[in-house]
Amino acid sequence: MVKIPAKMYRNRYFCVRQSPPPSLTWLLIKISTVSFMAENYFPWDAKYALNVRQMDDEHQVLIAKMNELHNMHVAAQPFHAIEAALKDLAAYTRKHFSDEEEYMERIGYPRLRIHKGIHAQLLTRLDELLHEARAAHKLTDDVFAFFKMWLSAHICGIDMQYAEHAHGHAKVG
Repeated sequence: MVKIPAKMYRNRYFCVRQSPPPSLTWLLIKISTVSFMAENYFPWDAKYALNVRQMDDEHQVLIAKMNELHNMHVAAQPFHAIEAALKDLAAYTRKHFSDEEEYMERIGYPRLRIHKGIHAQLLTRLDELLHEARAAHKLTDDVFAFFKMWLSAHICGIDMQYAEHAHGHAKVG
């Protein structure tokens, strides 16, 4: 059994030391923390590929930003750093939605108005989450469950619809 030095506390993922490491035990715990964090909370998978290069690239950036934010949360980074990463994710999400809507307009996607409405709802929810995080001065695991569910369902659901439309038309650009 691994003994945790006295000045450490345990959260549900790993231990965090509050003073310099005096032992091999601490080092082993720290190494396991790093390997845990190296794993992505939400790994990119081929099932998310729309085969629309710009959108696939942007979806991968969104996932990377979400994974970075999750890693910061798990590592108990200071809230100001987490808040900055959350703002960055929100800003990139807005940019992505704008790019996506522009693309759908270019290909003449007939359900663009509906897709824009869904984007507006998601941005409203994202703003609510940012406000809640600021008020509580922390993020919860529920936030990440929402992000993961939302992004996966959004890409595999309505985004796949415009991709199928794009692949069926010569106007693709």
